[in-house]
Amino acid sequence: MRRTRLIAIGALTLLGAQSLGTPTAHAGAHSSVFANTTVGIHREQIFDDHVPSRAIEAANADVVWGSSWAHPPPGVVNSGYMTQLTDGSGHGARWWLSHHRDWLEYRCDRRSLAYWPGDAGVPLDIASAAVRSYQWAMEAHPNLRAGYVGIAVDNVTVSNVTQACGHFTASGRWLSQYAGAGSAARFRRASLGWLGTLTRRVHAFSHLATVQFNYSYDFGSPWSANLAVARIADLILEERGVTNWGTTGRHIASPDEWRTIIRWAKALQRVGTCYTQIGVEPQPSSQVPLAERTWILANYLLVKGRCTYVAIVGSHKSASGVYNADYGLIVAYPELTMPIGYPLEQARSRSGGASTRLYSGGLAAVNPTTSSIVVALSQQEQQVIGPSAPASVSLAPQSAQILLSGG
Repeated sequence: MRRTRLIAIGALTLLGAQSLGTPTAHAGAHSSVFANTTVGIHREQIFDDHVPSRAIEAANADVVWGSSWAHPPPGVVNSGYMTQLTDGSGHGARWWLSHHRDWLEYRCDRRSLAYWPGDAGVPLDIASAAVRSYQWAMEAHPNLRAGYVGIAVDNVTVSNVTQACGHFTASGRWLSQYAGAGSAARFRRASLGWLGTLTRRVHAFSHLATVQFNYSYDFGSPWSANLAVARIADLILEERGVTNWGTTGRHIASPDEWRTIIRWAKALQRVGTCYTQIGVEPQPSSQVPLAERTWILANYLLVKGRCTYVAIVGSHKSASGVYNADYGLIVAYPELTMPIGYPLEQARSRSGGASTRLYSGGLAAVNPTTSSIVVALSQQEQQVIGPSAPASVSLAPQSAQILLSGG
C-alpha cells in the first residue's frame, strides 16, 4: 500500500453506494484508545484523500489509516503515514549520496539500491541507530506533534523482500549485512528492532499515542516472528486479508492460507493487539458483488473481538494495466450497518471444514474449502435467527452467508 496508489474516480460518487529487534511488551493502555468493537461492525478507513468532509468520515469510520487531517473528527482514531524501509522526505538517491551515503541500503551487486517494489522512496539501513533517529525526527515525531493520534507504518516486513544486502561506510568500505548463512534471521532481528524502537518512542510521546503496522501474515517466516510483530504493534492492518490483496484471478485465500490467517488474527488479539482485516477486491468499488462483500464480512465476524475492524476496498485498472486499490474513498455498503449484535460464542469448526459464529443478531457461516458444505443449524441457532430459520445452510466452495435474526 502506498500513497502513490491512491486514485481519483472522477465524477463517480461512491458515498451512499447502497445501490451498488527486540519486541517491546505490549502496552494495553495504548490499545484502549481504540473503540470497543464488541457490538456491530466497525470500520477502518484506508486513507481519506477523497473524503469530502470530516463529518462524513466520522459517520463512516472508527479508525483512519494515513489520514489527511492531523486533528481527527470526534470519536475517530487517526494516524500519520510513514514507511519502514524507505525515506519519506522525497530526497532522491543523488541527495543521499552527497549527504549520508552510509545510510543507503544496497543489494549484493553493490550498485543497485534495495528499493521496495514499485516504491520510489530511497531505501535506508534500518539497522542503523542514526537512521532510526532520523526517521523518528523527520516523520513520526512531527506527525504526533501536529495532532495525529498515532503513526501508520506502511510496508512492514520481517522478510528481506527488497533483497537488501549491505551498505557502504562513510569512507567507502562495503559492510555486508544480509548475505550468506543466517542472513534471514539477521534481517528479521533488524526489522523487529526497528519496529520496537519506533513503538517505544511513540508510546513515550504520550500514553494515548498508538502505532499501526501494515503487515500481512508472512508465510515465509516462522510463526514466532509473525507473532512478534503483532506483540509490538497496537494495531495490525492486514492488507492481504482473506482476499489475497484482490489479486485478479485469485482473490480468495486458499484453504491452507485461510486457516493460518484466521488462526493468526485470533492469536494477535489474544495478546492485546487490535486487528483490521482489509478485503481488497479486483472490481471497482461500485461493482463489488454482494457475495464477495459477504465473504469479507463473515470472515471478519469469525475473528471479531474487542478491537477489530474491517475495510472493503475495490480496485481500478490504471492506464498502464495495473490494478490499484480504491484507497482514499468511503463506500457506504449497506451490509456495514447490519444489526448483527454481539457474539454469543467463539467461532466453531463444523463438519466438512466450515466455521460458524453465533451473534445476538444472527449467524456468520464461512466455507473456506473447495467443496460444497451443508451446515445443520442447532436449536439455539434457529432460535436466534427466528421463525424463518432454515434447518441447515448450504455453502458453495469458498463462500459465506450471514443470516440475520428475523430476516
